[in-house]
Amino acid sequence: MTSTEPSTEQPTEPRLYPVALRLTGRPCLVVGGGAVAARKVRSLLEAGAAVTVVSPELGADLATARPEGLWSWRPRAFKAEDVDGCLLAVAATDDPSVNLTVASAAARVGALCNVVDDPRASDFFVPSVIQRGHLQLTVATGGLAPAVSAAIRRRLDMEFPVEWGEAVAILGRAREEASARGLSADARRELARELADLDIDMILTGGGIPSFTEAVAACISRFSA
Repeated sequence: MTSTEPSTEQPTEPRLYPVALRLTGRPCLVVGGGAVAARKVRSLLEAGAAVTVVSPELGADLATARPEGLWSWRPRAFKAEDVDGCLLAVAATDDPSVNLTVASAAARVGALCNVVDDPRASDFFVPSVIQRGHLQLTVATGGLAPAVSAAIRRRLDMEFPVEWGEAVAILGRAREEASARGLSADARRELARELADLDIDMILTGGGIPSFTEAVAACISRFSA
């Protein structure tokens, strides 16, 4: 007979703590010069990080198509002091022993480390991401099933078109306008509830950004200082 009692079994490991980091100007390290390292470098640079790459050689992705942003290259093997002062490090070489050395060095100085293809040696994982302006949708499996993350990402990519990013920007401007009008705290909360109740998907499907802009403006017009 199957029990209907809720499971009291506890997870064997603590849950991951989801967080979005502001990396502008923060020092980050990538060890490795191949294609995987290149992807890590680009994503960190897109976040505004100051990236240092340590690798005896750079693959074509980094050597010939140098990504834009603040980054430098140390053309040699990894040294433990490379992690000094770094907020986070990425071990992306094809040598597992080197990657574990990077992780160990990072742990000694309190830097977070992601070891490519080794979830148990990693402090953090980079999720699959859908970016729509300031709207960011992420999918993570704790590094256990990246193919599943990628599959879900493809579904989200179809469900949330680029207009969602502009819709979020419009809602952000609506908050600024509410503050500029001098609305009371109660009025701002009520406006926020009305804006949250808008069916973004239906409005965008029916009339695109112009219709959504009108819907937001109609909500704001019902409030005055």
